[in-house]
Amino acid sequence: MATARRTTLTMLAASAGLLLALTGCSAGAPAKSDSPKPTATHSAAPSAAAQSKTAACAALQSSVATLTADLQQSFASLAADPTAAEQKLQELTDSMQSGLDGVTNPEVKDAGTKAHDALAALTADVKAVLANPKTADTAKIQADATAVQTNFTALGKVCG
Repeated sequence: MATARRTTLTMLAASAGLLLALTGCSAGAPAKSDSPKPTATHSAAPSAAAQSKTAACAALQSSVATLTADLQQSFASLAADPTAAEQKLQELTDSMQSGLDGVTNPEVKDAGTKAHDALAALTADVKAVLANPKTADTAKIQADATAVQTNFTALGKVCG
């Protein structure tokens, strides 16, 4: 019972770094913009479909940037306060969804949605484990963490 909870919490702590990978996808040097150069003539505002990858990645990154330090701190004290870590994980999941709502670039939207969905699955399974540690499915948590890593890595490549 306690061993299952510790194992789950250890896996969650190990995956915390993966969750923070999103902030690295556009936090470094600005990526080359694929948006059109401005012209001297004034035209109507560009359509939402014209969002550049750089702008889409920046919007997504800014939606979660403020939570990453809190999440990292929560995962650092995961064993002492797993509920706080779970709450920060939920906040990150919700914030990422809010960021995705402003993304219209199809490539970034697709990669971001896959990363969000993996994060949402992990969040739901973490909640289930914390609610009932006796039924902890560590294999499912491990699979969730792998999916988060895979999808956030793919998002990082799109935004890189």
